[in-house]
Amino acid sequence: MPEPPVTRYRTEFAEDGIDEFLAFLTPRRARPSGREGIVQVSTDTRTWTVLLQPDEPPMLGEGVPDLTLAGPADEVYRALWGRPSHAENVGDATLLEPLAAP
Repeated sequence: MPEPPVTRYRTEFAEDGIDEFLAFLTPRRARPSGREGIVQVSTDTRTWTVLLQPDEPPMLGEGVPDLTLAGPADEVYRALWGRPSHAENVGDATLLEPLAAP
């Protein structure tokens, strides 16, 4: 059986998807997690910082990260949606749980 083609998202598409996921979907659908921390999500050209507060849904903000999720835009996009990815996690990976895709 032939190997399926490798699918990669263009950087612009993946970064738009990351922005939509973090700036619009997550604050509207996530419930307060009881967690506190700062998650930095970085691609080769953009960075987002997500604040986790115990009594509020995750939201974009600023601060020193407790967790960094980084890599090429395609890999970070896949990681946020819970797909196989080679994005790198540095720090407390459990802080990604409040951001988990449905």
